[in-house]
Amino acid sequence: MKHLNKKSLLLTVSPDEKLNAVKNAVIKEGLYFGYNPLDDPHYSLGHYLHRRTPNLYHFQYGDLADLTNRLQVKFRNEKSFQLKEAPRSAIGPDFKALIVGGKENFGQIRSITIRLTPLPEKISHIVVLLPNKDAARKVVSHLVGKFCHPLYFRHAMQSEAKNLLQQLSINNAKEQILLLSFSGLAEVVMAKKKVLFALCKEHDFTWFKMNEAEDVKNITDWIHTQESYREIREQYRQFLWPSTDNTRQSDLEKSITQSTQF
Repeated sequence: MKHLNKKSLLLTVSPDEKLNAVKNAVIKEGLYFGYNPLDDPHYSLGHYLHRRTPNLYHFQYGDLADLTNRLQVKFRNEKSFQLKEAPRSAIGPDFKALIVGGKENFGQIRSITIRLTPLPEKISHIVVLLPNKDAARKVVSHLVGKFCHPLYFRHAMQSEAKNLLQQLSINNAKEQILLLSFSGLAEVVMAKKKVLFALCKEHDFTWFKMNEAEDVKNITDWIHTQESYREIREQYRQFLWPSTDNTRQSDLEKSITQSTQF
């Protein structure tokens, strides 16, 4: 690791560092980097930064730009510039939005400082049986509205999750399921689950708590596939997450190039 500040929970590394290597290194320090790309996890940090690859754990930790505290960037004229964290009230263009996801159109990232958190005390998985997609959307919206953000979720038809349900010994599934994961302090995870269970009881939704190691492994294997990532990415957009395919970045790029020469 290039530089770890345990007091500020910040780590500065080269964008060439492999994501998995960074995550494993900080885990050894009792810390956690809350980024799990909806993509192959074996690339470098720079790969995901240039593409602004969505985060599976978006609801709890934010996207990659949110997890980025500072960036040192080398522009085409060979000058370097450090993008520092700015208050939300700051006026002016969002330079970070130009660089993260900019595919090196404006400059090359030379170093990145990322935000870390303590290792989660508890990770819990819940399977909810549902009659339709609207019910799944209602559950997720209710949780987010109550500030009980899941670590991630995936909605699926029973036919799509047939093998998983068999592995989890869930035999009375309705047409659709919603898999949710909660992570963090044990008391916070418990509070979030109570909110979920109260909603399920109100609407007569059946739920199953998955805590056994074998169940967790089966869920992990089901979630961490390219097909699953494609489904989750689309569901995040459909349920709550604004699409990243908008004009915000292109508008920012246009305003900068018209007024500034790098």
